[in-house]
Amino acid sequence: MALIQTMRVYIFLTLVFVDGLILAVDFDIVLAFPPPYSVRIHMEHYEKIATTILATVTDRGAEKSACPSEIARMLFPDDWRAHMKDVREVAIDLHNQGSVVITQKGTPVDVKDIKGPVRIKII
Repeated sequence: MALIQTMRVYIFLTLVFVDGLILAVDFDIVLAFPPPYSVRIHMEHYEKIATTILATVTDRGAEKSACPSEIARMLFPDDWRAHMKDVREVAIDLHNQGSVVITQKGTPVDVKDIKGPVRIKII
């Protein structure tokens, strides 16, 4: 499988016109890189996993959570175990973005030092 990586480039251009002439030009360039582990996770899978995580935990509400294995089973029923690491990594990325919180026994965990089973909750 070929790995396809994308990078979004946003250019914000401001032009100031006075009497039909350009008086000033200002621009900002913003580069939006994909997550660092996208080298391993195909971007199509990343988007599918992220969307499924967010939809599942949003549907359950703030009082309930989802197990990463549930997400893997929904998306990859025949080989879900092979995708568990991908699901956890996408969940951690969503946690770092502030979209979800990763918990163990109901308590938020340090995602840099996860040991054992986790759950995913909407914030």
